[in-house]
Amino acid sequence: MKEIEQFISYINGYLDDDYREYIDFVGAEYYFTHGGCYEFAKIIKHFIPATIICQSNPKSSKYKNHIIIKINESYYDAKGEIPKELAESQFYAVSNEEEKILEDYIGNFEVDAEGVKIDELIIKETEQVVLESPNESIDKLINTINAQVINEDSIKVFKKI
Repeated sequence: MKEIEQFISYINGYLDDDYREYIDFVGAEYYFTHGGCYEFAKIIKHFIPATIICQSNPKSSKYKNHIIIKINESYYDAKGEIPKELAESQFYAVSNEEEKILEDYIGNFEVDAEGVKIDELIIKETEQVVLESPNESIDKLINTINAQVINEDSIKVFKKI
């Protein structure tokens, strides 16, 4: 879905523009694919509640402790869409219980900006942008994505929560 990739680009750009100094100037895409993957997933799930968080299989030969997201039938990380065959062979959807403990062992624990975690900052500031300019580009993008992902599968996910 093109809109998801636009939102991913927005999140990456936001981190690059406003908080790059807190992530050692490596860039958002690198940060979110080298330790910050869970923060990325939390940001996306906050704005797109039907997002399913997936973790790499312990026996994965390609990925070690990596988190990606699934929206409808597509998989993504901060680089964009991941081929479905690769994602389904290397990742599994975490349960609600597993999701609650991911934060204990996945993430960049030493990275924060003025005492606040990067994902919390991006969520807060993006919410502020949406509040200050409703019906503008980012608000429309988020609403468009959420409208497109509401289907029978996502309704089942909502009911489990």
